[in-house]
Amino acid sequence: MPTAKTTTRASKEQRLKHSGAGWRKIYDELETAVRVRYYSPKTLKAYGNRTRQFQTFAKSKYPVLVGVDDVKKFLSYLAIEREISASSQKWAFNVLLFLFRHVLGKDFGQVEGVVRVKRKPYTQVVLSREEIDKIISSMHHPTT
Repeated sequence: MPTAKTTTRASKEQRLKHSGAGWRKIYDELETAVRVRYYSPKTLKAYGNRTRQFQTFAKSKYPVLVGVDDVKKFLSYLAIEREISASSQKWAFNVLLFLFRHVLGKDFGQVEGVVRVKRKPYTQVVLSREEIDKIISSMHHPTT
């Protein structure tokens, strides 16, 4: 049978899960961690924006309760629902890695099971010799 103390602790954790309390402190600590490393103001803004997206995705769960599972779900959400590019997903991962290591003081460990965006193959556009000759021959000197 649950005691009054465990019931109170459980209800407090339940309130903290969805309260958004504590995130203001996280943003302040994020700003400090970025500034101490002399990162650009644009980097600070981008880190703050991505952290805000993560907070919204995690439904403002208390920062202490946010874990690697939330990160996996968020990165997969970005890939599937938001259809972001591979570089944007990598950027989001690095922002969250920074947030966890330098602000929350948590270690990521291995993040496996995340839907990864595939890079689109880069097809180089190369013109044939005949196409180049045709383009050059159709050009006129500007003074004539």
